[in-house]
Amino acid sequence: MAEVVHILLNGKPVIAAINNRALGGGLEIPLFCDYRVALNEGYYQMPEILINVFPGTGCITQMVRTIGPLLTKKILMWGEKLTPEQALNFGLIDELVNTMDELMAVAMEKAKFLSSRNQAVINGIRLCANHVWEKIYDEAYKMENYCSNWFEIGK
Repeated sequence: MAEVVHILLNGKPVIAAINNRALGGGLEIPLFCDYRVALNEGYYQMPEILINVFPGTGCITQMVRTIGPLLTKKILMWGEKLTPEQALNFGLIDELVNTMDELMAVAMEKAKFLSSRNQAVINGIRLCANHVWEKIYDEAYKMENYCSNWFEIGK
């Protein structure tokens, strides 16, 4: 899982198209994606606590980054099922659609948009957004300047 997370955080942009339910790892992996579109059916759950298993592999860290510590504790400590609307309101997903055709259309639309942009800019934005928040300001600023230089080279 660590290798997958590394690729998701440092590789090309990733769009998650979630069909119906997302449980455990099926909810963890989309947390590392850049955009999450889902069908407006099914449910979302981190059931590990119900079988007394620790939800590791970066799940807690990324969930806290994505939705904050209070919601992370609520989801992980109680193991309750969330509706699609709750998942959207909590920030676990970005967009809800009603059909599988819509799901794939939205995912492809987002992918086409990103692929039509300057890839040096996209990669710089992803790198900074995924990593600068964990650094002190001076280090984060240096990283952002480094990524900005990618754009200048990529022109």
